[in-house]
Amino acid sequence: INSSLEFLAFAVRFSSHSTSPDLCYFGEDPMSGLRTPSHHAEFFAVTRHMDRADEVGSLLNGKPWCLTEDCRSWPLDPPLSDAGLLAAKELGRKLRSATEAVGCTLHVVVSSPYLRCVQTAAEVCSFLGPDVKLLIDMTLGEIFGPEVMGDVEPDVCLRPHQQTMEYIRKLGTSLASQRRVGLQPFWPETLRPSGCHFRCTKGVCTLSHSCI
Repeated sequence: INSSLEFLAFAVRFSSHSTSPDLCYFGEDPMSGLRTPSHHAEFFAVTRHMDRADEVGSLLNGKPWCLTEDCRSWPLDPPLSDAGLLAAKELGRKLRSATEAVGCTLHVVVSSPYLRCVQTAAEVCSFLGPDVKLLIDMTLGEIFGPEVMGDVEPDVCLRPHQQTMEYIRKLGTSLASQRRVGLQPFWPETLRPSGCHFRCTKGVCTLSHSCI
């Protein structure tokens, strides 16, 4: 998942005559063959965070983020850019439309702990409704190794959890847990095992990075 506003929509179809579910991929067209009289469906989606503020030409509050104190403090945890925040809202609208189209409900949005993912997830939650909970999972995230972080293990790659929680509270987003679940990978993580950083269950949207 590489570009903004892309998401993978899946459904698990259960037949009334069988205990074996069928996993169906619908891309951004969840209407295609999802419902039949003998099936009910559970819906889940996987998406990437929207545009990050450290990309070339990106702006945050109308200015380059790379020139800010925030960048100097958290260089490995950039927020969404101005355009990214708008795109996150649009993603929320698209996911709401997709779930409404098939009569399914997303209950939880599971996010990487990186701020850009949390911001995207919070916007998605706001469009899906007040009953949707946000859960932060430490096992989702950037590859914690030289392929992404550079040759030397960084002292800090994430903002303090309290800072993230304050951002979530200001938006009025409901949390599934006050704590982050899961454990951060050990250094040096490589690309191959990081591909397993994916959880899915019914009624879930997973929010992470393009390496999923």
